[in-house]
Amino acid sequence: MKENHEQFKKIKKEAHDAQFAAFELFQKNEIADVLKNIDSRKADSIAKITAEVKDKEELAAKKKELDEKVEREINNQTNKLKKNQEIRREQLVAEHKEQMKIVDQLYLKRMKEFDEDTQKRN
Repeated sequence: MKENHEQFKKIKKEAHDAQFAAFELFQKNEIADVLKNIDSRKADSIAKITAEVKDKEELAAKKKELDEKVEREINNQTNKLKKNQEIRREQLVAEHKEQMKIVDQLYLKRMKEFDEDTQKRN
């Protein structure tokens, strides 16, 4: 009986760990996608600026301006994304806790039924 309970707790912990590992991977991929998108737009802008501007000093100034703009956008996008991810993480934790309460209740109900069946047989 105790062995079953320990196995149940172990499986529950593994499920919890797997769920959060998947969520963290999703978050990392989400941030990587945002950065990739921003870098792609930056490359397009640099190509456009290079084609339009012939003066080297003006080109350098425009590239520097673009770099600063991109850096601000990266910071803004990643900060916003991190806030949203934290909110989703809190929601996920709450949902997971609720799921585990239901699993615990079901487990306890089954254990009680098992005990009652055992007592009836004896």
